[in-house]
Amino acid sequence: MRPIQRSDVLSSSSLNGGDLHRLVVENITELVALLDPDGVVLYASAAHEHKLGYAPEELIGGPLTTLIHPDDLERVGTALADCVADGRAHLAEFRIRHRDGRWLVLDGGLTAIDANGAELVLVTARDVTERARRERAEREFVANAAHELLTPLTAMNAAIDVLQCGAKEIPAERDAFLDDLEREVDRLGRLAHALLVLARVQATAEPVSVQPVELCPLLHDIAGSLRVGSGLEVDVVCSETLAALAERDLLERALANLAENAVAHTRRGCIVLAARSGADGCVTIEVRDTGSGMPPDERERAFERFYRIGVRGGEGFGLGLAIVREAVRVLDGTVEIDSEPGIGTSVRLSIPEAAA
Repeated sequence: MRPIQRSDVLSSSSLNGGDLHRLVVENITELVALLDPDGVVLYASAAHEHKLGYAPEELIGGPLTTLIHPDDLERVGTALADCVADGRAHLAEFRIRHRDGRWLVLDGGLTAIDANGAELVLVTARDVTERARRERAEREFVANAAHELLTPLTAMNAAIDVLQCGAKEIPAERDAFLDDLEREVDRLGRLAHALLVLARVQATAEPVSVQPVELCPLLHDIAGSLRVGSGLEVDVVCSETLAALAERDLLERALANLAENAVAHTRRGCIVLAARSGADGCVTIEVRDTGSGMPPDERERAFERFYRIGVRGGEGFGLGLAIVREAVRVLDGTVEIDSEPGIGTSVRLSIPEAAA
């Protein structure tokens, strides 16, 4: 079979070379722009309207710098000047403002071109906002995890130093510092377990193996494992026949985290673990308490990794609700939270229901 030739395409489509080039550029998903040495837009591809919300004609004739984040202007200006000066291609990552006010992160390449003696700059850029967000989240995660690990390690080192300086010869002091060491080792173990659970659910690329999970026995098991003080009751409200389609370990970990959070924030009243059939073939599982509640700013950040809700102080790691969110995502469900200061908090999971 004879390979298709360029002449075949031109003859069959009635397009000349210029039309073909225009057809390619206007349909490419990356942003393509042509600038003069001062950064004024001479040409903008159609992708600008889809990616940034601006029609090409709105951009042509104006300086590109009006859309670039102020903190990135110097970097882009330097890349543009170097490109014109040395004629080589330069790369620059910068933020640009969408019509709706959002800042998108673009990975751009600048190439100097000679247009009949005039020096112009061809800019091609792709949207890497999601990649930049992930990288920032990973850096924050590593920094926060390192901080959490250093806290118990510092306390352990201090206890060991005191023991080596003579406290080990005094039984009462020795036992006190050994208790401190045991407590910090336990804290490290709990942190390592939480990090492993979070890593597991975040690394899950394929659908998990799900099966019917009877909710009533599960909720009773979780309720029975809670350590509650006097003045606090735990109730379970669930139909005996209700079941969710989930991986039991993930669902149990998510619900246990919610219940333990409720206990940590509730001194008196009641904690309720409830489940009921919901809409669209889903089951709704709710954990609600009569605890301290959260103001709106804390409620918005509740599912962030390492974010601690105020009254819990330094007891937790701020990973419990992050694990809940990731576990529910893997189980193809949703999670929402309602909370009012001084009244309490309610967290609802919606996941697929198993057929009776």
